[in-house]
Amino acid sequence: MRGPYEQVCQKWQIEPSHHAIFVSLGQQILWLLRDGEAQAAYPLSFSRKPISCRENSQGTPWGLHAVAEKHGEGAAPGTVFVGRVPQGRYWELADAGPEQPAYVATRILWLKGLEPDLNQGGDHDTYGRYVYIHGTVHPERFPQRDSSGCLLLRDDDLIALFDQTPVDTHVYIDRDGLEA
Repeated sequence: MRGPYEQVCQKWQIEPSHHAIFVSLGQQILWLLRDGEAQAAYPLSFSRKPISCRENSQGTPWGLHAVAEKHGEGAAPGTVFVGRVPQGRYWELADAGPEQPAYVATRILWLKGLEPDLNQGGDHDTYGRYVYIHGTVHPERFPQRDSSGCLLLRDDDLIALFDQTPVDTHVYIDRDGLEA
């Protein structure tokens, strides 16, 4: 797990963070690490489109990122966010179905890319693409690939991750042989 993350940190002369998140897109698992040791693992969903770091691709980006901002602390599970602002409404399992929009829900970890010309800057900018780790409002389809570029977790897993993840935590997204 740490091998690719440490190699990218070394390449860009970035000190590895005490807390880190390692995402395997191929295995659809997110690991929370502390000092290189796995503390928790969560199943995840990502983009239904091919993975991509490009703007307007709706693909999940890869490479080294960091948590730029956190939104939703203390919000009830299922809280719907628009523009990172809670809307005072909640999705409910009874609402789930193919017609329900893919809301951003429960918590938001907003990612910023740390690799110039891959996921930072220009038309590759993860932060400018509003790529988040957030909750899913379609648990009936989870972990089917179901997002427009974001990483989706179940509510309980997302809340646990959110509570243990400080801003600036590194997030390494490994494409595990998936073609871009």
